[in-house]
Amino acid sequence: RWPHQGNPIDYRRLAQTLLEEREKKQVREEEVSATDKVTLFAIAISILVLIGALGFVLGAWLL
Repeated sequence: RWPHQGNPIDYRRLAQTLLEEREKKQVREEEVSATDKVTLFAIAISILVLIGALGFVLGAWLL
């Protein structure tokens, strides 16, 4: 037995909620892609800094 068997399904409200959920998901995905770019940028910078530090240490050690 379905709990909502007695009353008819409000298809307009159902479609409205589905549309709202889809919009929220799109906004969330856009935010995620933006944060992903920032994270990748930070990772690239840290890798460059690490390489620079290693090169500096190696250079100082060799000299």
